[in-house]
This record gives sequence, structure tokens and C-alpha cells, in this order.
Amino acid sequence: GRLDQEKIDFIERINKNKELPWWNWDQEGAYFDTMMMMLELYKKTFGDCDVPKVGSKEFEKKVNTIIGDLYGEYFVDSESKPNKGKLHPRQCITPRLECLSRFVFETRAMIVSGKAGRGSSSYIGRKENVKKIIDLGLTLQPNEDRWEKMFLKLIDYKKKHGHCLVKSSEDKELATWVSIQRHGKNMTDQRKIKLDGIGFSWNPDEDVWLRNYANLMLFKSKHGHTSPTKKEDETLHRWVWSIRKGDIKITPEKRALLDAIKFSWKTETIVCPETGKLKSAAKEEIWDFRFNELKKFYEAHGHSNVMDK
Repeated sequence: GRLDQEKIDFIERINKNKELPWWNWDQEGAYFDTMMMMLELYKKTFGDCDVPKVGSKEFEKKVNTIIGDLYGEYFVDSESKPNKGKLHPRQCITPRLECLSRFVFETRAMIVSGKAGRGSSSYIGRKENVKKIIDLGLTLQPNEDRWEKMFLKLIDYKKKHGHCLVKSSEDKELATWVSIQRHGKNMTDQRKIKLDGIGFSWNPDEDVWLRNYANLMLFKSKHGHTSPTKKEDETLHRWVWSIRKGDIKITPEKRALLDAIKFSWKTETIVCPETGKLKSAAKEEIWDFRFNELKKFYEAHGHSNVMDK
């Protein structure tokens, strides 16, 4: 029902002293004030004002985070209710966050389109409201801001690891973002220049091959052959044998590079002196095995004149 004058005067009096900071006689103003209060709480929780789109995976993650913070992690996956007869936390949180999400998307669209702050009857038609939202930290281009954030994260990864080949096991979010960049989704010339500037890997398989080849060159210069053992370098050992077995496709250009360092392509089956089992070995490994056998024979017999039995 309608309020009588006495009640109206009472509300005006206490509101003047800001005892009811959320009170607003204007319906549009009341909606804006309520949304701003919710947005401030959202920012305190997540550190930004970029409320995700309703129905997205990110939206569900935010709902779960809020439920966990307010009610405990148990209620994130459980259908139980905190109190008998009351709603489940998800039924309370989801509609409110949906409302806030729509508010953020509508507000951002109006500001970007230039319709905001033009004196219309809408809450966002008022310049002071536009300023409040911008001052709170609403990003007008969230996708661009997120791209820059992930780009800086990739720079930190590159400084730490020396390359941009991010694995999901290391950082799933960054690895997914890197994969999206390689496929050229929403790629602009400016973004490509930035990625090229930090040595971004557009073809990870090719980059891995060249990096292993460079390591094999260093190994060859140090040891004089191209057959590293697992003990010496397990990664390089597996790569070399993948080439010999044909698991890695070798182009004529790559074959020429390997031939240039006298890569050992051929293998022979021998009895491993350590295990007594048959194994495939390159000629460099065979020489090492035979030398070790000769060394053991010399230590046992005092000479190296091995006779055929």
C-alpha cells in the first residue's frame, strides 16, 4: 500500500543522516544503487568488475566460489540445505549473480555505444552514474584486458623457462590461451607483433625438433657421437630413437641437417652386457659396449687377445 506522510517524513529524516544508504525513492536509482553495492562486493571477492556471462563455465565457477565463501565448500556440490525449509545456497546466489551480470553487460554496451551519460531517464543516462561505474573499475573492453593479462603471464613464463611451450600440467589456463593464439582466433596484427617480439612458438612441433637438434649438436661436440644414453640425457635419447624408428617425420631438409652432424641412422641388434637381453643399438653405442666388454676381459685375464671359442 501507499505510505502515509508520517512514514515518508520518518524515512526522509533517517535517510538524511545516511542511516539507510541503500534507500532511494527513485525506482531506477534504487536499482542502480543496489547493483553498485553488489558490484562492490563482487570486486572485493574477485578483484575486478568483470562479471562473466550468464550460462558460461566461468559464471558457474564464480557461483561456486561465492557459495563456498558464504556457506562452506560442502554446499558447492551437495544438495543439502543449511537450514531445514530454506532454499539451497545455489538458488539464492545464482539469480543475484545473473542480475548483476546483465547489469554489467548492459551498462558496458551503453557506455561503449556512446548512449550513456546523455541525460535519458535510464539509470546509466546520468553522467554521475557513469563516473561511479568507471571509478569502481568496470573494464569497457574485457576481452582486450584479459588478452593483455595473459600476455604478461606468458612473458613471466618465458623468463622462467626460456620458451613459450606451455604444458597443461604446468598452467592449464595459460596453455589453453597459448593454443588459441596459435590457431589465430581473434588475432590482430598488433597482437601478432607482440607475440613475435617475445619469441612466441607458432609451430610447437617444429620448435621442439629444432631445440632437440641444437641439443644433439652440443652433445656431439662434447662426446663425438649422436647416441646419448638415458643416463646422459633421457629426453634427447628418446628423441633420437624416435627418429631412428621413424616415429618422427623427417623432411629432406631435416635429414640434411642430421647428416651434416653425421647422425647415426643404422642400428644393430646386440646382447646388452648389462642386462643380457637383446637390444637395438647405433654403431656408437655398439663400440662403447664392445669396449666395455674388452675392458672387463682385460681386467679378468690381464691381456686383450680375445680368441674365438
